[in-house]
Amino acid sequence: MERIIKLFIVFLVFVSCKKPTEQIVDYSKENFGENFESADIDLSKVFDFEWETLYIFPPLTNPDVITKEIGFGYDGGIVPDDNKLFLFTKKNVIVKKFIYENNGIGIGFSDNNKKVYIIEAVKSKYRIIKLDSDDYWLYRE
Repeated sequence: MERIIKLFIVFLVFVSCKKPTEQIVDYSKENFGENFESADIDLSKVFDFEWETLYIFPPLTNPDVITKEIGFGYDGGIVPDDNKLFLFTKKNVIVKKFIYENNGIGIGFSDNNKKVYIIEAVKSKYRIIKLDSDDYWLYRE
């Protein structure tokens, strides 16, 4: 019994550590079919926790820049090279933080014209389009 509980805990940790990009694609496949080509998606419904704003920081972003952008203290380090930082915030608190390596599933945003990409949960409706087996594009609705 104890072994089953330990395995369950390991499973929960593994499942909750999915990269945001994997969560978006998994949600899309579950709701629109394994072989979907395009669909309308609301990112506020994808993640299983409450958030108000998602910030996506590019590689090598300094913590001072992150603090300035989110409007409150950030105590993490520099975003590693070839990685992105996904910060989910709510009421000036970081509720989830993911470091995403730029390999595996790729997701691009059509309206990303700044270094820092900001998505508000109340304005998180996109059209997701499958480009190839592991690449997707999100267009603002």
